Amino acid sequence: MPSVAISLQCQSSFSVQAFFKVLCALNNVTYSPVFHTQMSIAFDMYLDLLRRVEHLVNTALGRTTPQWRLQHLENEVRLIPSRIQAMDGNQSMKCMPLAAADNRTFTSDYDIGNENVDLFKDDVKRSCRSAKGKHKLGDSDSPFDDDEGICSNNWKASHAISEDTIRVFDQTGIYIKMCRSGELAKYGLAILNHLLTTFGDDLLVGCDIACSFTSTVNNSSLSKRAHQCHLQLLLNSFHGYAHERKCQLVYHPMYHTSVGLEDMETCERVFSASNSVARGVRHASHFHWGQFLDLHFQQWDEDKYLELSNFLYNNYKQALKIINDVTPVIEAYKSSTGYTSVIIEMWHSEEAAFLAKATKESSEDTLRVAYVEALEKLKKYNAIWHQMTTVPWMSQVPETLTPVGTLKLVDHAHILATEKDRRKIIRELHLAENTASDLEYCLGLVERWVDTGSEYVETLNYINNCTFIRIVEKLESLVVARLFELAKANLMGTSITRWAKTINNTLKKYNELAPKQTPPRPQLSKADITRYAWLSDFELLKHAREDILHKPWTNPLNQEMAAKHYKFKAAHEEIICLNVEIQQLATWVDDEDNLLLRVMENLQSEDPQLAYLILQMKLRRQRINNVHRVHLHAIYALPGYTGYKTPADIEGEVRMELMEDDMANETICHLGDILDSMNV
Repeated sequence: MPSVAISLQCQSSFSVQAFFKVLCALNNVTYSPVFHTQMSIAFDMYLDLLRRVEHLVNTALGRTTPQWRLQHLENEVRLIPSRIQAMDGNQSMKCMPLAAADNRTFTSDYDIGNENVDLFKDDVKRSCRSAKGKHKLGDSDSPFDDDEGICSNNWKASHAISEDTIRVFDQTGIYIKMCRSGELAKYGLAILNHLLTTFGDDLLVGCDIACSFTSTVNNSSLSKRAHQCHLQLLLNSFHGYAHERKCQLVYHPMYHTSVGLEDMETCERVFSASNSVARGVRHASHFHWGQFLDLHFQQWDEDKYLELSNFLYNNYKQALKIINDVTPVIEAYKSSTGYTSVIIEMWHSEEAAFLAKATKESSEDTLRVAYVEALEKLKKYNAIWHQMTTVPWMSQVPETLTPVGTLKLVDHAHILATEKDRRKIIRELHLAENTASDLEYCLGLVERWVDTGSEYVETLNYINNCTFIRIVEKLESLVVARLFELAKANLMGTSITRWAKTINNTLKKYNELAPKQTPPRPQLSKADITRYAWLSDFELLKHAREDILHKPWTNPLNQEMAAKHYKFKAAHEEIICLNVEIQQLATWVDDEDNLLLRVMENLQSEDPQLAYLILQMKLRRQRINNVHRVHLHAIYALPGYTGYKTPADIEGEVRMELMEDDMANETICHLGDILDSMNV
């Protein structure tokens, strides 16, 4: 017989030990370590009973397939993209190995299983080998580009977890996929495989390093399937601004208005909540680690389902506000400048084409640069040799000689050092001469360039511009890194007030080189750098091979208006998406209520205990669904709402409250009948 009973009247984010200490304090009982063991055993048994009961309920409701949470509604309107997902990894949920002697395994329908993940462990190695060899797997029509760029270097999480880390932690974190409403690449591939299997075509997935992960997918066994299913990877909106401009033009959601106003930063919001669980599971067993995560995400689902209709309502209001606010601004701008929507959207293509061309240096340019650098070295060493050979002959006086007629030690050492320098310069001259001759042969030159020639001057200016580009890139990376440090400290609402010495020194070098460029580049202040970091204008300062500063898409006002134009289009797409989602939710709440009622009535005679459990679920879900009906009614009443209204549209909150009272009375009657049938 049980000798200890524990009553829990609330949920807590404490660990078992911390929570039981609170219970002891509330009940004026001295805490003992044995209480922790008793509490843990009792809590495990309690949760095991709940899971068994939940399985019975789900079986009765027909929710037995592993992906029942992800299933579509029948006959729903097809959107392109069909679903918007976000995936990311979080290493806060680390767990020490062998933290507790517990051989149990915990299974959850949130988990896709290690066996499904390990299917892609060799794909990651193949991706690395392919990237090194510049070999592209799959057919040539693949939508994925192998050019990873340098963007992934901005993210510590994009680097593979080291072997030392794997030895220290049994679980190194969690990798999740969330829908709209560093990490090891095999986890991302496993999630994409699961999504493609479940949903099929036209998926859109957002992640921090979509550019490099696109190459990973292209070089994996998923490449052909991803291409056939029209899988698309995009950057998260906030993280996208830390990527180089060329990458943003391809992967940033601002230029893909089909995603609406979705920023795809859902995983960051999930992690901000799940991190509260981390302190309670760091030293837990693998079983308790999985159990606590399952509990957390079950509660997360419940909370988000309750907020779903309010989310749709707020998004609809936001989209309508953007349309109402931006429309007069855009129309006035188009009227004053003569630019049309077609021209504004052409700027995106022009900028992308320019950056693609500017970042690919031709082989002839590379040879010209090497040739001029060799000539510069040759000129430098010729000048040094001329200086050394024009030194007057050394004359000796008795004071510099020893009694036996030889040079003193100091003068002898000076002569040896001078001779060593002379031999070094001769070697450098021969090397520079040979290098220049070889490059002249490669370039097909008959006569050597002179430093006053047009080709020489043009190439020398190009070399100087490359130095300027490196300074700009360094300045950009420093500022972006500093901005993300502020973001982690929740200081993004403020400007950069504490400037590192490195940033100031780099800014000084930039301002020294900027006026010397052709055309001259503007000098920057600290405030300008912060603005450039967010508008990604650093790229415009790098390239001087053509006068792009007079292009319309480089103008700050045009850039701002183009951003408003894309925001305006995204708001219209958001309305289209919301109209479908609102109809889906309206259909779901009615179907779920009817399903629960029908199953409960069918089970009353066959299995009254199970019918009672479904009744409890029906009462809980119906209360939430009634909240959704109120919010849906508010959406239908919005000025500018263009979606479908259900025939059974409710008349207001007063009617809803009366309906809840009627259902409560009806439920009491049902409950009495069920209890009587159970002889309780």
